[in-house]
Amino acid sequence: MKKILLVISTFAFIGFFCVGCKKTPDEVSQDTEAKTNQGGDVSSEYLLIRPGIGVGKIKFGMTVKQMKDILGKPDVAATGVSYIYSSLGIEIVARDEVVVSDIYCGNPHGKTEPLVKAMEKACKFKTAEGLGIGSTESEIVEVFGEPSKRKGNQLIYKNKRMGFFLTDDKVIGIILMK
Repeated sequence: MKKILLVISTFAFIGFFCVGCKKTPDEVSQDTEAKTNQGGDVSSEYLLIRPGIGVGKIKFGMTVKQMKDILGKPDVAATGVSYIYSSLGIEIVARDEVVVSDIYCGNPHGKTEPLVKAMEKACKFKTAEGLGIGSTESEIVEVFGEPSKRKGNQLIYKNKRMGFFLTDDKVIGIILMK
């Protein structure tokens, strides 16, 4: 599993230098704001993290084609396994053309390269309770209780099928697991 994550992260990092974004994070924020101003429920439809289910309209179990129909062409598609939408700050892992594994938001590996840090800033997804990039450890524990596992800078919630990655007591990345 660690090898797979390392390979995916490596492709993701390389891909950032090879492919430009379709939309900048500011453009995505403007789109979201426009939908909000039109009376749309952005938090539930577009930016909601649903533990064990997915993010926004993307759900575990959907095909890569269905994902692309919703999100468009990814900014980086590494070996048909990792699909990166850098303007949204998410990476979606699929196997056999199905979203079956992990969805990463932000910068869960704590990379310092500017383009990878941009993923952290671009990720606007939040849980129904409002937890997302920038939340503190105490906010997470207040909402979800003590994590089932602590590993370095990670708070893992096995029952929620998700984990939070922190730097300086702020969430920089989130992982959703099927």
